[in-house]
Amino acid sequence: MKPYLKLKIWDNIPDGSQNDLQVEINTCIATKLETYKAEAKDVFMLNVKSGYQLKMNDKFFFCPGVAVPRVKLKDLASSHKAKTVRELDAATAIFIGNKTYDALAEYDWDIFVETEFLKEFMEEAHKAEDLPDYYYEKITTALEFYTLDDIIVDYSTAKLLRNQSYHYNLENKSVLLKESSQRTLTIKENMVDFYMDILERPVYMENELYPYLNGPDATVIDENMYESIHDMFSSSDKDNVVLAMEIMANCDWDKSIMYLCFLLEDFANTIYNQRSRTHVNFKSLLSYMDRSPSYIHICKDDMIKLIKEKGLLTKDIAEGILKKYAHEIYIGNTQYFKVKSVSLSEDIDKLLNEEIVLETKLLDKDEYDN
Repeated sequence: MKPYLKLKIWDNIPDGSQNDLQVEINTCIATKLETYKAEAKDVFMLNVKSGYQLKMNDKFFFCPGVAVPRVKLKDLASSHKAKTVRELDAATAIFIGNKTYDALAEYDWDIFVETEFLKEFMEEAHKAEDLPDYYYEKITTALEFYTLDDIIVDYSTAKLLRNQSYHYNLENKSVLLKESSQRTLTIKENMVDFYMDILERPVYMENELYPYLNGPDATVIDENMYESIHDMFSSSDKDNVVLAMEIMANCDWDKSIMYLCFLLEDFANTIYNQRSRTHVNFKSLLSYMDRSPSYIHICKDDMIKLIKEKGLLTKDIAEGILKKYAHEIYIGNTQYFKVKSVSLSEDIDKLLNEEIVLETKLLDKDEYDN
């Protein structure tokens, strides 16, 4: 993230009269994203720590986007006299979540121009009496201590800088102006002060707190419990559905994550039709699963991504997901081609230090059809 100047230049008098250029200068905290798939957390430069240990009298500050359910803090308030605070300076532990990045920043497409050529354009415009003293002094002051190699401009400004009506135009000088716009990540204007304040402070991901929230007695959803909850969701009794959602929201999320994924995908529509999906506990679970009350479905690729990013992917989980969804590939067989094995991607094999292969020929086609 860098403190860029954002410049807008326009013609006040489009007929080409003297003193017709005006300038608006702003600043922003932004970064260029080298690839389209680059994510905020990879370039945010926050000081993220791991290994949080709960202490007596801890004071929690939750950054925007954190999904920790406040109602679950009551046990920590009783056992450790922990509490939440509204001031960063008062906190003993600061927590961020995956949604924090979206709360602080936004993606955009911006055009850049080299600082040296922009300076040259302004100097020549001033000499030609196209740029009034007021604006020239304004831009000169802004650039005096500016050290970045380029400046952000909007589309109209880029077009003006190439306009051959100005003999000092940058059409044949600037390489950046000839390129397409650059995908950028920019801190939202109303979040700049907060971002700068949190930048050097140690922060923890919200999942570091979950083991203490769920407690040692929290239910772990295993295969048997998954089947029981599956039956509850399949019941025509609405109370069973609500109870199933309560069990999900109050279980040990980390240790139950694979079956939570399965349940969200199996019963996304059923859950969507329940008002309790917006209750604070279940809403927090959805946020933990990188879902929302309006979008509950989670495909097999998103399952792997979610579990991997949380550092929870194991061989058993990889095999469990592969086994559950192997039929989606199995039904792709043709008259002459049969898929006899399914494996995970190379990056998952490297992460697990083992290749996970499922022999789909062991699946009973008639059983699948049923």
